[in-house]
Amino acid sequence: MSDRPEAITRRDLIDQLTAAGWEVGKAGVVEELHLTDSGVAVQEFAGKYRAGDEFADYALMASDGKPLAIVEAKSTNRDALAGQRQAADYADRIREIYEVDPFIFLSNGREIWFWDRGRYPLRKVSGFFTRDDLERLDFQRKHRLDLATVNPSGQIIDRPY
Repeated sequence: MSDRPEAITRRDLIDQLTAAGWEVGKAGVVEELHLTDSGVAVQEFAGKYRAGDEFADYALMASDGKPLAIVEAKSTNRDALAGQRQAADYADRIREIYEVDPFIFLSNGREIWFWDRGRYPLRKVSGFFTRDDLERLDFQRKHRLDLATVNPSGQIIDRPY
């Protein structure tokens, strides 16, 4: 497959999102989600700068209108994982603004990676998840029990088989 510019990759991603049931251009998917200037000053080796306005490539919105996941798109000539740090920064900004921790998809049009930062490492997936899938994962994440606090019944765990 030849290298394609990011604009063509984005068009293909829109097709893949549509195939997963997302309504691109409507309330379900926001292209270029504007993340306002947080006023945060960032210190790096090259110097100090102020983090300004940024835009997440795509935001997949939950039923409540808050970002459920973001998609960071790269051109096909780049590794899909090249956007991992950028997407994590966007997710941190979304957490500050909306008080939700979005899931992350990274894609270059050939590969799609999914990242639930709080629970699991990155994993390659065959396609984008539906809204129902992501909302179920979000529910599980919010309502999970710490295994250290679970007390199984002795009648179950002490059975001879």
